[in-house]
Amino acid sequence: MPKVGMNLPMGIKYSVVRARFGGRAGRAILAAFVGSLLSITAATPALAHYQVSSVIDCGFSHLKQCGYGGVYDGAHHVIFACDTYADGHGVITYYWLWNGQTGGISDPNGSAAGCGSAIVGSDTNPIYQYQFCYKASSTFNECYLITTVT
Repeated sequence: MPKVGMNLPMGIKYSVVRARFGGRAGRAILAAFVGSLLSITAATPALAHYQVSSVIDCGFSHLKQCGYGGVYDGAHHVIFACDTYADGHGVITYYWLWNGQTGGISDPNGSAAGCGSAIVGSDTNPIYQYQFCYKASSTFNECYLITTVT
């Protein structure tokens, strides 16, 4: 059992998780969550270049995930955007290549199954940074921080 204040995988503090999931059921959820994180971390060396960002600000309580996007493949060539909340607003993932070229990819079918993706750049000009955004209105995008691809 983790101790209060202990750092869990992904930088989550146990006290934060405990506040949301108290009691026996909460401990069971926490154990399953930590176990799944550990199994993913230990079993996916091939996904070392899979980076994802998301925005959680949808729904009545603004606590639902709106979507996610990022970069995947070992050479940093594939950019993607996935809309996960049926609200009529879209998502977009912007990218920057090493040579300064920029672009973006949206999810073409909204919250239906499937995501938008594109192969961009080259081995000598890979994706350097990306930023995932939720199209909150026609004039405002709610964006995650710009992320440098490692």
